Amino acid sequence: MKNRNLRVYERASLYPQSIAYYFEMFYFLTSEYPYLAKFWEVVASIRGYFYWARDTDYLEKAARKWFNNWLADPQERKRIYSLFFRDKQDLHKVVVPLGGKDLARLGNKELFKVYQTVIDFALKHICYAEYTVDLFDDYFAKFFIEHLRKNKAALSGDDLNSCIQPATISANADYRRKIIKLSFAKKLPKHKISGLVKQYSWIRMSWDGANELEIKDILADISELRKTSREQLLLELKNIETLPETVRQKRNSLIVKLGIETKLVLPFFELLDNFGLFHDYRKEIQMRSNQIIFRVLREIPKRFGLSFEDLMWYFNDEIKNLLLKNVMVPSEIIAERKEGLVFHIHKNKIKKYFGRKAVKKLEELVLSAMRADDTKEIRGVPASIGKTSGTVFVCKDAGVANISMPKGAILVTSMTTIDFIPSMRRAKAVVTDDGGATCHAAVVSREFGIPCVVGAKVATQLLKTGDVVEVDGRKGIVKIILRREN
Repeated sequence: MKNRNLRVYERASLYPQSIAYYFEMFYFLTSEYPYLAKFWEVVASIRGYFYWARDTDYLEKAARKWFNNWLADPQERKRIYSLFFRDKQDLHKVVVPLGGKDLARLGNKELFKVYQTVIDFALKHICYAEYTVDLFDDYFAKFFIEHLRKNKAALSGDDLNSCIQPATISANADYRRKIIKLSFAKKLPKHKISGLVKQYSWIRMSWDGANELEIKDILADISELRKTSREQLLLELKNIETLPETVRQKRNSLIVKLGIETKLVLPFFELLDNFGLFHDYRKEIQMRSNQIIFRVLREIPKRFGLSFEDLMWYFNDEIKNLLLKNVMVPSEIIAERKEGLVFHIHKNKIKKYFGRKAVKKLEELVLSAMRADDTKEIRGVPASIGKTSGTVFVCKDAGVANISMPKGAILVTSMTTIDFIPSMRRAKAVVTDDGGATCHAAVVSREFGIPCVVGAKVATQLLKTGDVVEVDGRKGIVKIILRREN
């Protein structure tokens, strides 16, 4: 095998049914779907961890092609935007109403129809959203800097950091804004609390279906806010609400400072602001889809003699056969998948490995390429300026981090998504193996005003909980000050 440069996503507690619609996408031909970029990749579940490894050389080629088209033609930008706006709107027509169905009253055929409706909707979305959003994160800053250099403009790290924040209010910030306002009320209006649950039930969900937002969570958040002074909360509220205008002012100042024509950078900023929204659109569609999928999955074991845990290892066609034909997957096959599962996708062909063969294949294709030499300094992508030192907390599971990470620790993880927000809010700094300058960890860290280094690749390998490090978000460097004693 050629020595590949890999972009590796690694998460805990993901199973085939956690990402049911993704397994359908792997069979789609890239020639028929212009925003798929699956030339060489590995999808695996081994020892409780999920891996998705991609060839970065191919990803960058795909990203350049898309960016060039978007920047050259406003109509191309409008086309990609329209897909996201369409699905955001259709989500509330197709998926959300299914949450009101009493699944226990449905026959197996009707239950499968609910499941398949959601799979089809989420699949339609990720066929263009999955790669475009991820590759936008990875390559926006690089392409932006290259573009400026071609136009004889030099951009410092601080200038870059100040202008690549989307001039939009994220879903997380909007939720925070609304509970801050509620915290000022002497008597909490029930309709506003229930409305917030309806709007943001998905915002902390993890891929295993846990952490749906409930009334008790909102009340706990408000109770915690009331421990903070009104002056501090008013300042935070002002910062949230003025963020878009503040970012636009920074961009205008940068344009003047660099002495470049506005039209040279406006398409980049337009893309940045829209993809800032699309991050949240994709997450909401994924999590609201999983809300319904998991409700179906919780209903199925009541009708058949199998455990929910085993059901999570079924593939989609096997869910269909179970509900429509009463055909169960043999227990020995499920046991083999739990031991190891690898899909190797290359040039639209898929090879599957299970059990010990899967463990061996993942080592060969991915894990051997990820190993890093010991070092006192880890380099990544500068994502949020500032420098701080503190004790490391390494965790790839948002549910565990949100409960167990001490306040003031430095969160080190493979990547963050919205379900990491509670632990990120307590963190002194954030370091991730994965991501680019506009990824979730970067954007949220800038919102919180804490240093962040992303794309460090080997941080979770080289750092251990209890290590003391210095995080320099301006330079993208993590220095190891003190190793934890074993």
